[in-house]
Amino acid sequence: MSDSPLLPLNPKGFNEPLHLMRGILIALVVAGHTASYQDTDATWPHAMHLAIYSFHMHAFFFLSGYLGRKFFLAERGQVGSIALYQFKRLGVVYLFYSAIGIAMKMCVPSDLLHRPVQVQDVVVDVLLYPQLNPLLPLWFLYVLLLIEMVFLLVRGFLRVNFTKTPVAAVVLALLVATNQACRGTPLDVIFGWSLAGRYAVYFFLGFWVGRHGAAIEGWLRKHRVAILAAGVMYFAWLMVYQPTLKRAPVALACALAGTGFCWTLAIHLSLRASVAKSFFRLLADYTYEIYTNSGVVQAATRIAMQKGLPRLLPDAPTLISPTLLTVSIVLGLLVPILLTRYIYRKNVWLRRLAMGDWKQKTPSRTDS
Repeated sequence: MSDSPLLPLNPKGFNEPLHLMRGILIALVVAGHTASYQDTDATWPHAMHLAIYSFHMHAFFFLSGYLGRKFFLAERGQVGSIALYQFKRLGVVYLFYSAIGIAMKMCVPSDLLHRPVQVQDVVVDVLLYPQLNPLLPLWFLYVLLLIEMVFLLVRGFLRVNFTKTPVAAVVLALLVATNQACRGTPLDVIFGWSLAGRYAVYFFLGFWVGRHGAAIEGWLRKHRVAILAAGVMYFAWLMVYQPTLKRAPVALACALAGTGFCWTLAIHLSLRASVAKSFFRLLADYTYEIYTNSGVVQAATRIAMQKGLPRLLPDAPTLISPTLLTVSIVLGLLVPILLTRYIYRKNVWLRRLAMGDWKQKTPSRTDS
């Protein structure tokens, strides 16, 4: 299987529920980014934003660990080649979009931007402080690569056997403790270590669950109706009582509950043909590109609708939140798909830099 949930799965190891789960999660990412536009806490979009953020990136790290067995099983001689390959897939893409973000923000008046570029700091921010990146969502690629490299080096040079239950228990206990300790630390720290400390536990849990994936997936399939019903009630509770997520142990439990719900929903959708299944499968096929491009599209949409339009039409009525939410979500999903199909896939270097695809040297016939 592929080792990152943001990249296409290897057809030989294709797992449809996990693929659909990526589609569900990327839809939540786009919706969550849009919901964060609200300026006041007393709105349902803000509650939706907090509910989604309680688990959506945690679930992506879980999927990365589930599919990233080589970081836990690699031999010492494989460390260099694996590290280089992952840097090309994640690190190069991170730098490519960072450069685009810098260029775009420098061309836009600072009063229209939520986070204007500070030219004197931007290179240091990109290389050392992922949470200060001009395109904020790119922090995931940076932190994921960092976590992958830590486990790879520990496995390759310290020869830790992560498959042994006593070892896994100790590692998990340390990661849970690290997760709890990091929740009170600033996010904008060097190398994003606070973020890495928060999310490494989900990456490791993904690996451990993946070792028993078939059995767990079978159990979730068998009990999916009860799990999905409980999940709906859980999210209803979450929309009302989201302030409790500030408590670290509760936050960890909420993240795992949301991850389990999305996995179960994906399993349920995989069992029969439906419009929902086709929709989320389409999103899953373009997950990486939606993640890396949707933030720019949504920011441009917000600027145009909340700031640009009132300047052009001062007497126009203020756009209500549902309008902005709908347009931002649709464009955030649609534009990256079109960019990928009609631009990125047509050029070898854009495949590499924008998609992390270093294997395919020429555009396939199906893309022409």
